[in-house]
Amino acid sequence: SMPTYGHALVRVRLPGGLVLQAAFHPQEAVGAVLAEVRGCLSPTLQSAQPYLFVTPPRRVLDVSLSLAAAGLVPAATLLLGFDPPVRAGAAGSTPSEVLSARALTLLAAPPDAAAAPQPSFPSALNLPSRSAAGGGGALAPPLGSTSGEAAAAGKGKERKVPKWLQR
Repeated sequence: SMPTYGHALVRVRLPGGLVLQAAFHPQEAVGAVLAEVRGCLSPTLQSAQPYLFVTPPRRVLDVSLSLAAAGLVPAATLLLGFDPPVRAGAAGSTPSEVLSARALTLLAAPPDAAAAPQPSFPSALNLPSRSAAGGGGALAPPLGSTSGEAAAAGKGKERKVPKWLQR
């Protein structure tokens, strides 16, 4: 049986290296993601007919499909394209050239955990984000390392070497 997911984590790469990230219900249409992205674009880029695609191979997404039907569940990274293509310099390289005033306000606001609930992931997967939202996270300790309490509790014990590692 196939697993069921309560949300789809979607990242969209915008011009200028910005990344927009949001969680959607798996049955929401790809058009809902595009509408959210359009709302974050500057008026100049909104008028350039944006569309979403995945690669490789390059596949333009049908806005009428659900995220699940489009194969974007449990998570996906989409790219934003424009039809007709936007000139290289017209897409901008700074957030103020790419994002709408509303998105710039959200970008400048300090992250508020109560305002934007995040899905609960294991701490090892909750890595610091380089997205446009500037969301943070915590890194889990590296595998094999111990916490301070565990190290203090076993301080007097000698570590045994596994047989397969002995010479």
